[in-house]
Amino acid sequence: MQSCFLSLSKRVKFVFLLSIQLLLLCWLPATQAATDCNAVTEIPASECRSLLELYNSTSGPNWKNSTGWNQTDTPCSWFGITCGSGHVTVVNLSDDGNTTDEVYGNGLAGQIPNLNLPNLTEFWLHANYLGGNIPNFSNLPNLTWLWLSNNQLSGDIPNFSNLPKLTILVLYNNQLSGNIPDFSSLPNLESLDLTNNQLSGNIPNFSNLPNLKNIWLNKNQLSGSIPNFSNLPNLTYLGITTNQLSGNIPDFSNLPSLTKLGLHTNQLSGNIPDFSKLPNLTQIGLDTNQLSGNIPNFSNLPNLTLLGLNANQLSGNIPNFSNLPNLTYLGITTNQLSGNIPDFSNLPNLTQLRLESNQLSGNIPDFSNLPNLESLDLTNNQLSGNIPNFSNLPNLTQLALYNNQLSGNIPNFSNLPSLTQISLRDNQLSGNIPNFSNLPNLELLDLTNNQLSGNIPNFSNLPNLTQLALYNNQLSGNIPNFSNLPSLKQISLRDNQLSGNIPNFSNLPNLTLLALHNNRLSGNIPNFTAFNLSSLETISFSGNCGLMAYDATQESVLTSKDPEWQTQNSNCSATSGSALPLLGDNFTGGISVNGQPHQTQVTLNLADTAAVTGDIAVRADDIGKTADIFVYVEATLPPVPEIRYFMLENGINILNWDKNPANLATFMRTTLVTPQTVTIYQGTFYYPGTLKVYFGYRLTDGTLVSNQQPIDIVIN
Repeated sequence: MQSCFLSLSKRVKFVFLLSIQLLLLCWLPATQAATDCNAVTEIPASECRSLLELYNSTSGPNWKNSTGWNQTDTPCSWFGITCGSGHVTVVNLSDDGNTTDEVYGNGLAGQIPNLNLPNLTEFWLHANYLGGNIPNFSNLPNLTWLWLSNNQLSGDIPNFSNLPKLTILVLYNNQLSGNIPDFSSLPNLESLDLTNNQLSGNIPNFSNLPNLKNIWLNKNQLSGSIPNFSNLPNLTYLGITTNQLSGNIPDFSNLPSLTKLGLHTNQLSGNIPDFSKLPNLTQIGLDTNQLSGNIPNFSNLPNLTLLGLNANQLSGNIPNFSNLPNLTYLGITTNQLSGNIPDFSNLPNLTQLRLESNQLSGNIPDFSNLPNLESLDLTNNQLSGNIPNFSNLPNLTQLALYNNQLSGNIPNFSNLPSLTQISLRDNQLSGNIPNFSNLPNLELLDLTNNQLSGNIPNFSNLPNLTQLALYNNQLSGNIPNFSNLPSLKQISLRDNQLSGNIPNFSNLPNLTLLALHNNRLSGNIPNFTAFNLSSLETISFSGNCGLMAYDATQESVLTSKDPEWQTQNSNCSATSGSALPLLGDNFTGGISVNGQPHQTQVTLNLADTAAVTGDIAVRADDIGKTADIFVYVEATLPPVPEIRYFMLENGINILNWDKNPANLATFMRTTLVTPQTVTIYQGTFYYPGTLKVYFGYRLTDGTLVSNQQPIDIVIN
């Protein structure tokens, strides 16, 4: 009885527990079952298992889009899978299917398994995070497209001997190394792209690939000579740039279909072939090699649109290329070319002409037959004569002629409305600067290191100007405020003869650089912070002995931003001598402040507003004569202990004075009366210090008359 009871109780307990489990299952959310390849009917189970192997080997749960994968028993509906006739034909996991996503790839990471998909024709895994070696894909006999670019694949490239139908092989932007196979078992291969890897060794001649049309082997470490590819009659594109190739360039006489040839950035030497057997050639890029000799005229290449021969050792004259009517780009920079520049009258489609850094001489042609020219760069040559106005180049946007021997005036380029950049620096140009009123798109104007003179235009019709460089000329007069140039970021006017005050540039909110050193500027430096010039990062005001900081705070800012400013005052003092000259008769005038009686010593408080008026005693014989009034000041301005010397010009400008009487500036011209009253200064004193004021007049015969005892002004 006891055993029967125990048996019955166990059965009751089991039924109870089973009921509880069933009840819990009713309340739990349903979960999706993993794919059962044995239950799949639309493709063979072996192909299903191969897809799941790919999924598991490449971090499938972390893909951006893994819709259906390992979730359903219908693999043909899985994201990236295409089926046909009961087999998988395409695997494309190069993106996540989101056409608005600018980031390509589907997030695959890990290694690619050796798949068993015998009917697969296209395999796309571009732009993922796949690493390891590339399988030989021995079980993909029908594969025609293999696209594994932009990953982290490493090791040697297989020869893919079991892929006889392969036509496209794209492996660029990986970390593949070793030699390039000859792919002798891929007779149908049409396009091969192995760019940007770490491949080394010699280049195969690919003699068993008669259908090959495109070869891209750029940016590797390939060495040795270039094969002539004599068995590739259908080759249209050959790119082997940025390697370590050496030797001569073949003439590729057996490549009649070749349209683009890119061999730049290697170590190729010897002469350039004329490629006379390549009538379909449209682009030649041989830049940055060691090629020498003369340039062929390429008379048998009527379809050529691009010719790049920059950075070689080419010499001789430049051909006129009269048989290249379709040429749009001609670059022969950084060579040893000499002689005159042709006018290229038979190149009506030319848009870019770059001949800089050669030894070209003579005058610059006006290129009147190049109406489509957009960029002209002839810098770093020995060109001379005047600059043409290029009146027939309405599309010209960039004009670079700097570092030549050009002379004469600068044209106003009134027929070049598209011009955005003018660089004429480092020449011998003279005369005034045009206002360039017909160049509304101009962004850069660089005329530095010439012999230009006169005033600086305000360039009011150049609203897009961002960089203005006019330094190291002989420009004079005041600096414009450039109020119509809101885009201006850089102003460099240093090393000229500019005078007057510095404008506050309140309409230049984007200004970052202001270089005005080594001029004759005077007065207080504007408080740029008050004018919302917060973007101003680089300033240079040194070498203007007449300039003074607005206040002590600004002095500190100037010292921090302009290292030369610290030594400005001592330098100015050192170049001025140590003793004032004796000027004419010895008698004294006087000074009155705000209508007070004339006196020789005045004390003012900082920020006082005062009208400082001086009386100059005029000799009886000089009354009624025309004379230039002059005022000069000996100043001590803390915290700098050195004495500085200034003179006042035109009633407003404060200039440095070298204490040479012959260089005294004219304060005002007048007919002398007695006493001669002169308003020396009217305004506020912002900076403490001691001023010793001297004033007098200069007759037309050069006679100087001045007070010998200074008028002392102390500003507390």
